[in-house]
Amino acid sequence: MTTAGQSDPRFIGRRVQRVEDPRFLLGRGQYIADIKLPRMAHVAFLRSPHAHARLTRIDTTRARALPGVFGVYTGEMLVGKLARPMMIVGNPPVTKTTRSYPLAVDKVRFVGDPIAVVVASSRYVAEDALDLIEVDYERLPVVIDAEQAIAAGAPLVDEDLGDNILAQYAQEMGDVAGAFATADTIVSAVFRQHRQTHVPLETRGGIADWDVARQAMLYYASTQAPHKLRDMLAALLGLPAHKLRVITPDVGGGFGQKSILQREDVVLCLIARELGRPVKWIEDRIENLSAGHHAREETCYIEAAVRSDGTILGMRSRLFTDAGAYPAIPLPAQMFTYLGASYIPGHWNIASYGFEAYTVATNKCPVGPFRAPPNIYSVVSEGIIEVIAHELGLDSVDVRRKNIVRREDQPYMTTMGFPLIFLSIDEAFEKALDLIDYPQFRHEQAQARQQSRYLGLGIATYIEPGAFSNQVYHSMGSEISGWDSATVRVEPTGQVTVMVGLLNHGQGLDTTLAQVVAEELGVDMADVTILYGDTARDPYGAGTQSSRSAVVGSGATSHASRTIREKILRIAAHLLEAAPEDMELRGGGRVGVKGVPDREVTLKDIAHTAHFHLAGLPEGETPGLETIGRYDPPFASFSNATHACVVEVDVATGQVRIDRYVVVEDCGTMLNPMVVDGQILGATVQGIGGVLYERLAYDHDGHPLAMTLADYLLPTAADVPAVRIEHIVTPSPLTPYGVKPMGEGGVLGAVPAVMNAIADALAPFGVRVTEQPFTPPRIRELLRQAGH
Repeated sequence: MTTAGQSDPRFIGRRVQRVEDPRFLLGRGQYIADIKLPRMAHVAFLRSPHAHARLTRIDTTRARALPGVFGVYTGEMLVGKLARPMMIVGNPPVTKTTRSYPLAVDKVRFVGDPIAVVVASSRYVAEDALDLIEVDYERLPVVIDAEQAIAAGAPLVDEDLGDNILAQYAQEMGDVAGAFATADTIVSAVFRQHRQTHVPLETRGGIADWDVARQAMLYYASTQAPHKLRDMLAALLGLPAHKLRVITPDVGGGFGQKSILQREDVVLCLIARELGRPVKWIEDRIENLSAGHHAREETCYIEAAVRSDGTILGMRSRLFTDAGAYPAIPLPAQMFTYLGASYIPGHWNIASYGFEAYTVATNKCPVGPFRAPPNIYSVVSEGIIEVIAHELGLDSVDVRRKNIVRREDQPYMTTMGFPLIFLSIDEAFEKALDLIDYPQFRHEQAQARQQSRYLGLGIATYIEPGAFSNQVYHSMGSEISGWDSATVRVEPTGQVTVMVGLLNHGQGLDTTLAQVVAEELGVDMADVTILYGDTARDPYGAGTQSSRSAVVGSGATSHASRTIREKILRIAAHLLEAAPEDMELRGGGRVGVKGVPDREVTLKDIAHTAHFHLAGLPEGETPGLETIGRYDPPFASFSNATHACVVEVDVATGQVRIDRYVVVEDCGTMLNPMVVDGQILGATVQGIGGVLYERLAYDHDGHPLAMTLADYLLPTAADVPAVRIEHIVTPSPLTPYGVKPMGEGGVLGAVPAVMNAIADALAPFGVRVTEQPFTPPRIRELLRQAGH
């Protein structure tokens, strides 16, 4: 690790306490719901009770007449107020162009599809008015299964598409046919992930405020990407970007749900402009569960061509993603289908791979990005190892050792062209085995089975992609910038203000960026203020998503800080009558002459000179201490990790208990190990919750069955096992400080680790565990099917 300022880092790599926590722990955060504006009205949405139906009549007369109601709008009324439809521009025949509107027009496509919106003096009045809107529906046939949706004659979710396929990919690398022709055996399996959602503590919401005099919109949004949201909203409203300002206060979690354009965002801005008064909407939990975007629902058919010793010669897969009724803008399910299929060879040394992948529209809530969106890849790539070992009568650990990409294999180009370099995949795997004490576990497992107790060990190794460059997004046809920027300003008092286009929604951004700036400028962290969440003030950025904040944020802030640092050294040298190359940062906001302890000047003195006494500056030096840094990361960065866990399955009840859990992670240099551990633990728990507790089930008519948190179960603190986290540090020379993306990987490891552990525990019963969720009823069903 190298830092420009000092050879012995004072802040980088330290377990510094999070500077933002006191504000939140004391309840001093400010969220959308806390904001009140003069003349502000409140909004409620009428949503479809049917999964698929034509709208034959909407009568809003009685709702409009209710005292306190300022306006009622339908989809037809808002269409003409848009500059253009909401669109995903496709690349036929691979992907298709889709068009949608903020409110349903002509027909509804899922339960929760917004049909009309009421604006009233209070949310209570608005909710009462919803009951007075009369809607006649003509029920239409429903399709809720992705594979059934592509069959001939299936009901069409969007008639303009001609079928329900939003995207269809087919790709083959290497000699796939040759691999399968020469294999000793072909192993196959089907892996299914169920539908889940994000459940941020703070639900979605927004406040739109139209300035009639300036013809400008101010939008308070709970978003992960203010600039991106601004650009999309401005285009839909027909406004220049500088006429739309997005302010984001504190965000109570997002996990990807708040990284996209929400139809409700557009509605709020349209009706605020129409009424000329601020309008506010705060989503309730039922809306969030039923219409706030979902994720994960995928089925993958996988075949592996293997030798009898477990060597994998080739793979081919067929992946189906249930995208729901509308593509998410600008991160549609199509993108994650392709990535999920592409990553399946993962960290295995496989020469040949081919896949087909389909993104399919159904009559269910739209699917959008969710922490570790291509998660299906790790489920498949690790799950097929267990199946291969079972079919060949081998130890799955040995099968992994035979196929894993080792340090000496790197740089290694995967069959799909992803460069793996500076990774410790095999070392993390072996270390996890040591920590879980693999030989001892097998002994314990054998003894337990003699007592009719069923223990299982699950292993999952993965590579985590993230912090994608602008080139990656451009290659996928996405209008998203991979780069970010940071403005660093030393105030006249010597304190430092930093403005970034990223956003903190709980991941510790304030702390890690303050550590970077304090390191580079030789100041205390208490003297650094990190600002974000205002498109009119902050430099452009793509927001917080795809594990990019540490990589891209440290890149942008360090570039800006180093530019300022050089200017500080020049001014200090001039004030002390020394050469700039003889100057050094001494910490605590002091700059001095190397080797001369009593010759120094404070940053406050330097800043004061730069702002007020320009005659004291070196000749040609510009006033002030402010600059902007920009950073576009390498093509794509990878970190790696191995999860290993021990579970015990109660075969009488189907209950799964996690007894031990180990994570060995290599994300390169850790800017703050405590923040890194928090990210790993949070993502691991989210993965565990996804496979053991959470499920968004639908009935055959497309009605969601989990509409409250009493139905959609989340893991509590009592359910979370103690997770032992160990690190291997392999800095990347491709990024500042050697950091790698790591915010989502816990999910990539936890889901297959728990799945494989349950499979191992139930092996004596001949049960194959490849379909989530693993709830007690599901475990019992598998055992019953196996005759137990």
